Amino acid sequence: MEVIKEYCLFRGSAATDEKFVVIGLSRGASHAIDFALQFPRLIAGLIVCAGGLGGFDFANTAQETAMFARYDDFIGTGDAHNAAMMNVRIWGQGTQGNDGRLSRLVGDKMFEWCRIIAQREIAGNGGSAIPSQDLTPVAAERLSDIHVPTMVAYGRYDETSTNEAMKYVAQRIPGAKLKEFETAHMINLESPSGFMDWLREYLDQFLL
Repeated sequence: MEVIKEYCLFRGSAATDEKFVVIGLSRGASHAIDFALQFPRLIAGLIVCAGGLGGFDFANTAQETAMFARYDDFIGTGDAHNAAMMNVRIWGQGTQGNDGRLSRLVGDKMFEWCRIIAQREIAGNGGSAIPSQDLTPVAAERLSDIHVPTMVAYGRYDETSTNEAMKYVAQRIPGAKLKEFETAHMINLESPSGFMDWLREYLDQFLL
């Protein structure tokens, strides 16, 4: 989002008629929504996937809460390896997914990323160590102000709170369309072809 703002500053008045399709996944989804609310004149379309929403609170199940607590325990003891393994369980296999659901290839890729993230969190300079900042008023109260073609997606096996946030977004943004993927949190990684087909179908409208 900062790149778009810097681009507009660089282009000056020449950028006043330019608009962007903003795509956000995971935490990027909440940032994309915030950006669309803050800079509506820059937005031509919005795509949000498997993300949270500022001002929207929905409790996870007790089992899911225990998984996150276990992850926090590993971070607290400086155990990046087991924290990464737990993150793969949460975000890869999915808090609502069965054991063995995730492919080995995707799991191995995720483990390396999650290990780096865990190391940064332990060092205090990455991941959840970076606090989020909600808009005022919060985004959850302003979704009806978004008036661009919007697509929303979630993974069936993702955590409860994320899925409920995406359903709420789709209900509150006028005309938004909602899609469920047979994945957990990492929709584009687990289902690259399906995700790209869905994305391409949406983006084609801007090429006509």
